[in-house]
Amino acid sequence: MDAFPQGDAGPPQDALTPSGRGPSADRPGGFSGWVGRMARARWVYPVLATLLTYIFWWSSLTKIVGFEAATAEMAQFGLNPPAAFAALTIAVQLLGAVLVICGGRLVWLGAGMLIVMTLGTVPVAHRYWQMTGIQAILEQAIVQEHFSVIGGLLLAVVAAELRRKAKDT
Repeated sequence: MDAFPQGDAGPPQDALTPSGRGPSADRPGGFSGWVGRMARARWVYPVLATLLTYIFWWSSLTKIVGFEAATAEMAQFGLNPPAAFAALTIAVQLLGAVLVICGGRLVWLGAGMLIVMTLGTVPVAHRYWQMTGIQAILEQAIVQEHFSVIGGLLLAVVAAELRRKAKDT
C-alpha cells in the first residue's frame, strides 16, 4: 500500500524544504519541536550514555566490591590468572563506560573497548552452540542482546560525533 493516496505526489509542497525532505531536514540539528529541544539539550547525551553503559559500569562496581567473586567468575571460565582477568575486566568496563558517557573525542575508544570485550565474552562465557535445551536458548538470547548493545555503542559514537560537530558550528 502506498503512503499517499493515488494521484497524490506526497506532502504539500509548502511543507517541504528546498531539498524536498521535510520541514526540518535542512536546519542544523535536524529536528523541530520537543524532539529537537531534547536532541540539543546538553544533559541528554550523558544521561542516555549512562543508561546505555549501565551494564558495564555497574558490573565493574560490583566486581570491585566483590573482587573474590569476580576472581571466581574468571576462574570458572578458565581465564588464568583469574585475578588479573578480573582486574582487566574492571578496568575495561569502567574506563570504556566513562569515555562513552563523557562523549568527547575518545568516545570511539571507549565504545571500541566495550565492543571488543562484549564480543570476547561470546566464545568464553556464552557457548550456546555447545549447550542443549533451555540453557542453550537463554545463552543464545544473551548473545543476541550483546549485539543490540554493540549497536547502541556504535550509535553513541555517531551521536557524540554529531554533537561535537554541532558545537563547532
